[in-house]
Amino acid sequence: GKPFIPNNLTHVKDNFTRVMHSSKIADLESFAYKKICIVGCGNSAADISAELVRMRRSKNVTEPVHLSVKSVPPIIMRDLGPLRLEWVSMFIAQYLKGEVADALLHFISELVWGKNWRLKYFPQFLFEMKSWKACCDGRVPVIDKGPGSFVENLKNSRVVIHGPIINCQVGLLQFMKEERLFEF
Repeated sequence: GKPFIPNNLTHVKDNFTRVMHSSKIADLESFAYKKICIVGCGNSAADISAELVRMRRSKNVTEPVHLSVKSVPPIIMRDLGPLRLEWVSMFIAQYLKGEVADALLHFISELVWGKNWRLKYFPQFLFEMKSWKACCDGRVPVIDKGPGSFVENLKNSRVVIHGPIINCQVGLLQFMKEERLFEF
């Protein structure tokens, strides 16, 4: 897609030396030792966070990757043994419509990771806000690619989810419903 940095993040761009869209990242290795906050939780954010965690683990860096999100995305697993769930899910999304397709995708994710599994890893208040649904909203769900990827890193606290950015000072971010400022 076309690179997009929301206008409401102008204050972030003014207070940090490196703010960029994922499409502009040429060398992810240069971020391995830095505190990182990725804004958003689509497939690019999930893939970049998983790759950063992999790099950090190989260099014995324990700092988690932080994500700032405004809603909880639907997440599906790409593979379950020999079954390619990515294709099953894409078939569901293409041939079943709206709420039925979203409910089936949600059922598959809970079958794989457990009932209400996302409640453990995403801030509770995000579930009270409008969450997007892949089929109803015409968006692609986050596709988890298995071992070492997004969901595993969430479960092992190598990726930490925060709400939207509400305050920004030079080198510091504050997220919705969190008292403290985080240094980045």
